[in-house]
Amino acid sequence: MVSFNSFTTLADACTLAEISLDNSADLRVARRTTSNIPTNARISASSAADIKIMTVQRKASIGIFPPMIVSGLQSKTKPKRQFLARFHKDGYSGVNVFRARLRSRFRVPNIALAVCLILVVDPTCGRRKEPPAVRWTAGTPGCEFQRGDDGRYRWRWVRDDLDMTLLVDSQELSKSRRRLYKPLSVFLSVTYTGHSSYDFPADLRMQFVRHHNVTISILNPTEFATQMQNDVDTKIFDIEREIKKHPEKSEELTNHGREYQKQVAEFIEFLSTQSLESAILSPGSPEAHGWVFFPTKNKWLGSWKEREDFILQVWMKDKVYQFPFSLPPTEGDLILRKRDE
Repeated sequence: MVSFNSFTTLADACTLAEISLDNSADLRVARRTTSNIPTNARISASSAADIKIMTVQRKASIGIFPPMIVSGLQSKTKPKRQFLARFHKDGYSGVNVFRARLRSRFRVPNIALAVCLILVVDPTCGRRKEPPAVRWTAGTPGCEFQRGDDGRYRWRWVRDDLDMTLLVDSQELSKSRRRLYKPLSVFLSVTYTGHSSYDFPADLRMQFVRHHNVTISILNPTEFATQMQNDVDTKIFDIEREIKKHPEKSEELTNHGREYQKQVAEFIEFLSTQSLESAILSPGSPEAHGWVFFPTKNKWLGSWKEREDFILQVWMKDKVYQFPFSLPPTEGDLILRKRDE
């Protein structure tokens, strides 16, 4: 360790360049070495153990250390707030010593930038690997299509110990626009033909091909029912407030509120009893079936076209089963419904 009092000029002080910390063993050695040095010339043992000083070229030292105030003279530029070294009075010997002040070069913004660069270079970082997809194809073994007398289309697929049937009403496009909240509905049945057990998560997603291939997940039946019930309560409150303002419209508004409440109650009842749910399929309980609804009131989906193309995605743990279908299946396709006797 060299005391600051031993330097007479800034150039002499700037010969200090490389600074590194030593361990506690060096501290004890330095104290024993300096114990016989007179007090006035003694260098702090703690300071001597803290930093090592190596003499390098003057230009290198000036480039490392920022301007400092030396011997009462101030440099042309103001000292920066954060610097690598400073002079201060040592508590051991009472002399001014040149003590290193180490700071990490990696700040929070730099670390954030590095993380962003990693994500840009590797777009799959943090993304869950998607299972492989298989697609229903007309004419291939296990794939069947049928037009029923009940006015519904059926796509059947037998594969991998599963017997799946997708059912869609031939008039679903027009019915969805008259339905409350205008959701699109399809029916799916899954039958397990294996001998062990199969986890069916009921994770269905619909891809709207003619609407920029937007993919939307099914509506959660419980959350959807809660939303409708809250809307009913708000609707009734608004009707009661409107009746107070216009008593002459009391009967009309009341009938409208009752009809709306009835439709919502029927829809909620349907959701609670007819919705598709996840299940563990086994030979004793091999089937899961029910209706699912997809929201269509959003900024990505506009009005229906005369013919719409869809891809129903049935997500399993190890595979994604895709049902591509169109409504109507062919241009001008029409099903004559059989009347109920």
